[in-house]
Amino acid sequence: MTADAQIPASDADAEAWGELLAGSHREIGERAMRDLPIYNDALGVEAVGFRWFNGTTIGIMVTPWFMNVVMPASAIARDTSGSSLRIRFPAGELNSLSARSDKWA
Repeated sequence: MTADAQIPASDADAEAWGELLAGSHREIGERAMRDLPIYNDALGVEAVGFRWFNGTTIGIMVTPWFMNVVMPASAIARDTSGSSLRIRFPAGELNSLSARSDKWA
């Protein structure tokens, strides 16, 4: 995706974006992560629960080396990388650390 890519506007689009992201993480796992001690061979890469929420896409990315809540970088202000974010979910507010990857901006 590029910085000009549109943020998905429906649950189906959000699921597709999550699968695109998962495909990229599968390639990264094979190329760069497999030999690291944090890599868990018992796990695979999976995009979980991606949906349209509060004007953006959000979901869980599970990989053999991490599990994170993710959303498109374009949904986050450009100058917030490394800062704490507070996101309101139906179950309550979540404090999160912003980390940007311009590949997904």
